[in-house]
Parts: sequence; C-alpha cells; structure tokens
Amino acid sequence: YKDLQDEDFKISFCLFHQRFSTNTLPQWKLAQPFRSIAHNGEINSVEANRFNVLTKSGSIKSEVFTDNELQRILKIILQDSMSDSASLDNFFEFLQANGVDFFKSARAVLPAPWQNAPHMDPELRAFYEYTSTCFEAWDGPAAVSMTNGRFIGCVLDRNGLRPSKYIITKDKKLLITSEYGVLDIQEDNILERGRLQSGEMMGLDLKSGKVLKSNDIDNYLKAKEPYNEWLSENMSYLQEYIDSPFSTVEEIDKDELEAKQRYFNITHEVIDQIIEPMLKDGKEATGSMGDDTPLAAFSKQQRNFSDFFKQKFAQVTNPPIDPIREKVVMSLNTGFGEIRNILVDDAEHAKRLKSASPILVKENLAVLLEFGDEKNPKFDPSYKAKSYSTTFKQDMKNSLESLIDSIISDVRENGIRTIVLDDRDVNFERKSIPMLMVVGRLNTRLLDEKLRHLTSIVTITGEVFDAHMSALMLGFGATAIYPYLLLKTVANLVRKNNPNADLTDSIKKMRTALNGGLLKIMSKMGICTIASYRNSTLFDIIGLDAQIINECFHGARGLLKGLTYKDIETRVEKYHFEAYNK
Repeated sequence: YKDLQDEDFKISFCLFHQRFSTNTLPQWKLAQPFRSIAHNGEINSVEANRFNVLTKSGSIKSEVFTDNELQRILKIILQDSMSDSASLDNFFEFLQANGVDFFKSARAVLPAPWQNAPHMDPELRAFYEYTSTCFEAWDGPAAVSMTNGRFIGCVLDRNGLRPSKYIITKDKKLLITSEYGVLDIQEDNILERGRLQSGEMMGLDLKSGKVLKSNDIDNYLKAKEPYNEWLSENMSYLQEYIDSPFSTVEEIDKDELEAKQRYFNITHEVIDQIIEPMLKDGKEATGSMGDDTPLAAFSKQQRNFSDFFKQKFAQVTNPPIDPIREKVVMSLNTGFGEIRNILVDDAEHAKRLKSASPILVKENLAVLLEFGDEKNPKFDPSYKAKSYSTTFKQDMKNSLESLIDSIISDVRENGIRTIVLDDRDVNFERKSIPMLMVVGRLNTRLLDEKLRHLTSIVTITGEVFDAHMSALMLGFGATAIYPYLLLKTVANLVRKNNPNADLTDSIKKMRTALNGGLLKIMSKMGICTIASYRNSTLFDIIGLDAQIINECFHGARGLLKGLTYKDIETRVEKYHFEAYNK
C-alpha cells in the first residue's frame, strides 16, 4: 500500500476491518471496509432485507436520481453473489446518496430494541416506531462502523453480540475497536475509556471534532421531526377498539367441523400431541428433534403442505438467541399499511394499524376489516380490504393464476390494500389451493408488478395449527394469520363438558403458544423481530418441483425436486374425497 506510506498522504480518520469469511468465500471484491461501512458480524435477516429493498423500490422517488437511474441503481444495490455486509453497505450508501440524514440512516437499519423498552424516552421511542413503518432491522450480531466523510460512527446490534470498545485521548484522538490494545497508547494520555452497550451508537463530527455519545445521537434524532404528533394522528393499535378479546370463535356446525378437520389433517393425534399441550400450558409441547416418518413427497399418508419445508438454523460464528432470556430484544409487533417513500419524512408515513402479534383472533380481525370496509365509519382507503376465496373445483394451477391475476388487478385499479385470503368456504364441492402456495405466488407476483409496497396479506386458514406452519406463512410474505379452525377446535375442547364455558383464557393460551413458537423459530436463525423475519424464505424444500419453487417460493432452496402442481392437485382431491365422503 504505497499510497498509504507516502508522507504527503494525510487523513482525518481511518476505517479498518480484518475480515474472516463466514457467509461467503474470500474474494477481493468483498474485502472490507466497503465504500461506507465495515461490518463485524452477520446479517441473519439479509434475504428478507434484500426482498424488502425491492419492495420499497416501488414507492421510491428521489430528488437526486431520475426514475430510470433509480432502476439501474437498484440492480447494483442487489448484485448477485454479494455478501450480507456488501448488501448493507450498498443500501446505506444509497440512503446517503439521496440525502437521508447520516444518523437516521444508521438507526433505521440498525435500530435499538425499542418495542419492549417501557422506560425509553417517549420521544425517542416515537422516532423508532415511526421509522419501523418503512424500515426493518438488518438483524444479527453486528458492530458496524460507518462514515459519509463528514461523520464517522459505530453502532452495536440490539443484542450486543459483538464487542465495541472506545478510547478518547488527551491529544484529541478517538479509537473504537473490538478490543483494547489495537494501538499502543500511553496510559497517561487516555482521557476516557468505555464500551458500547447493546443497541448503542457512538459518533464523531469530523468538521467540529465533537464526540457524539449515544444520548447525544438520540437527542438529535428525536428532535428532528414531530414524530409523536404524527403517530398520535395516524397510528392505531387494533387492541384499542376491542372490549372483550379472545372471547369468540367461528360458528361451524358439528358435521362440517369434523369434515374440515379431516381435510386440513387436524387428527386425533394432532389434537392429543400438539393442540391440547398448547391449550394446557400456553406453550408448545416438548418433543424430540428426530423424525422417522417418510418424506412428505414419498408418504402414503395424508401430509400437510408444510411438511415439504424444513427450517434453517444459525451456523458457523452466527449464534442463535435464547428468546426467553433475551425477550426484551424480541418482538412480534406487526403493522398493516403501505410502505411509502423511504427518502422523505412526513405525517403520512406514520399511517399504520398495529397488532402486538401476527396471530389474529376473531375480534382483532374484525377491527382490521372494519378499517377496510367502505360502509364502516372507521373506513380508511389506506386499508381498503377485499376477501378472496382460495378454493377451487378443478384445475388448481389455472385457478391459482386466475386468483392472483384478479388480486393484482384490484390492487392496481380498485385501490385494494388489505388482501384477505380465505379458505373457509371449503365444502363438499370445493377444495382449497394450499394457502402457503397462494401466499408465496401472490408475494412474488406483487413484487414483480411493483405493487408489493402497497399491500398487506392476511390469511384466514385452516392450514395453520402450529408454529412451523405460522412461520412458513410469514416467511413467504403473509402479514398476519387468523387460524380459525385451530381456534374453533380449541373452543370445542373447552366446551366439551360445559357448552357455555368462557373461552378467554384458552384462546389467550393458544395465541401465547403460537407466539412463543414463532419467537423460538426466529431465534434459531438469530433474528429478533418479526418484521426482519417476514419474507426471509429461511427454509429448505424437499420434494417439490422446480417450477413450484421458482414461481411460489423463490429464494428458498430446493434440495430434492419432486411433486408438480398436478401431483399436488391429485393429493388435494384425494384428501378432499376422504374428508367429505366418510
């Protein structure tokens, strides 16, 4: 590095990172630091983050670049064969090039854990809740150093899983490193030493020479805009409109309920080993990790569509999280509404309906649909809703494409913003397209049509009765899930001996069990927030045809190719016949 050795070469700062390849093989183009950042750690949610960058691109309007230039730039941001750090660097640099504030950019992509922090300054919390409407955390263990030439900073992930220590010297030098001793500094020259805590940031204004501690940056950010006022005017939680949550379920007569349970594979074994333990303890039953049943593609028994998918888990230097011990950093906070232009700030960006969990019960689903109903006083065009049946009589593949085409048309031409996918009208004549297939295909098509940023996808389904099934729906794009058949099954169990028994405690326990299962699945990948897990496609697929994977589950890896659309339809017809002809 002869340029660095030249005596005439002078600098005001240095950003350095000695990188060990973990997620990619060593390559010169991936050597750090990049143009804006140096990143020690892993971005576990990077697949979701890359998908969400494409989603956001549908609403981006820049004062710096034309629309054509933006399209070329977005292809550069998401280059193939990039490391997770390189993707983060590109996105951060994109924000900087478009004039987004340096510290807002840093805290938008690497936020502090604000969701479960009741003692956080309300104004600061408002800043983070506001930014969460357009940004999700690039989640994972990380100490990220970054600069735009004027400021240089370092931010630590919400778990504090990478070290970051600092020394300020009397001769006005600031050194932030992963450990002490990187440079020899005389003890009598040290003015201050310390370390960043979980979720903290430290910076330096190179123009004024002022050191900015985490509190300084927080005070600056919360004062930038009237975030609290914007949220008060535009954001609502579904719970605010409910007097008696967890008290009602769907009305389904006995014969139809039993037929639906047979069709969706809620067997006596499922009730005994999965549903009743959740109902009793409010958490999933403990079970072994082994599975000696045949793969779903080869099985002669009725199998759930979710059985073709296997969860991924954190490996190498990438630690899973204990979601119980680390619950303060975990969050299932879910928002409904459009993703607006991330390059500007205004009150409209705060327009959101929120839920504490993506698992809905009948009461909060009803409130959500009231906001989307033009005949209801609560109606807001931002949440205009329409329900679409996912059932069919014949030709599953064409029925799927016809359904998706009609949804795309309604979003583009009729202002539909809350898409409700519903399989409740499965009956003697009608079968259902696997809900996960519909969600995956719709998510992909909305992205291709540059409409994904406008919509929220809600599933009303009998397919979901455990955490794995819930995680699949969310991992492939669903915003929220109403597991109506599971909740009705719970109600029947509770009211077996007392038809008037109160359901509140039982439904609450079931939702708590599903929430806990979701947190556990996320934590196995080292992801803390459901917003960073949604669209992550963190599953391996065993036994589905390449066409189905490419069209419905793009981003997931097919380990063993197998059943086609026609094969799946044949199975669905068999399950339907057996369920309704007992």
